[in-house]
Formats: sequence, structure tokens, C-alpha cells
Amino acid sequence: MSVHSTKRLNDYELTVGVYLGKKDRLIRSWHQTLPKGSFSMLTKLCIQAYLQKQYFPLQTVCDVQSLKKEMEKNRYFRPQQRNITFTPEDGPVYEWVKSLESGYRSEEIKEILKETITQTLNLHPFRSGSGITNR
Repeated sequence: MSVHSTKRLNDYELTVGVYLGKKDRLIRSWHQTLPKGSFSMLTKLCIQAYLQKQYFPLQTVCDVQSLKKEMEKNRYFRPQQRNITFTPEDGPVYEWVKSLESGYRSEEIKEILKETITQTLNLHPFRSGSGITNR
């Protein structure tokens, strides 16, 4: 994970590199179903809901059936990094990210995403016989 801080008009931006490797299949499958450029915004919404002790309703912005189909493909994904920039304008989300120890931010964000995606899948379980089970 890489973190860059840039000073701009006495405000700080935090850029967190969220590394998606082969063990992050759930997040990678979800990412594949999203419209281009929406990962950062949806990740921030998931964190915001988490801070309010809720799950962001992913089914309102992404097609759960497409996610399930993507997960069934069992294909190889090259590791990649998705950079998310947080600014003071992100309010409590920015404060939460800033409060995390550098080096652990990516992992904490991925845990929130995994929990949110799992919650969405549990609300819309796989059909029996699909070969996929909810975890």
C-alpha cells in the first residue's frame, strides 16, 4: 500500500492504494461489475455507512446477479492497485482514514468492502446448485 499526503491550501489529501491480489476475489469480482470510475465513490459510501454501524445497500447501485455471475467465472485476475484519494471534504470518512496507522489503511478498507459485499450477497443468496456458497 502506498500513501501520499499532499498539502493544498492548508488541507491534506490522503491517497490510499488499495491492493487487490488473488486473495481478494470477492472485491475483484465486485469491482469488475462496477461502472468505470465508480470504485472510489462507492468505497467511500461503504466506509460512511460502516461508521454509522450500517451496511451500504450495494444492491441499489450494482446488479447482484452480475456479481454472482462474475464470481462463478473462476478466472485469474492480475493483481492491481486502486488508488482512492480522501480529502477533508469527505468529512468523517477522511478523519477515520487519517486516524488509521499508515500501512493498515488498505487492509481496513478491504475488510469493510468484504463485509458489505457479503451482506449484500446474504440478502440475495445464490440459487442452490450454483456451486457458490455464501461465506
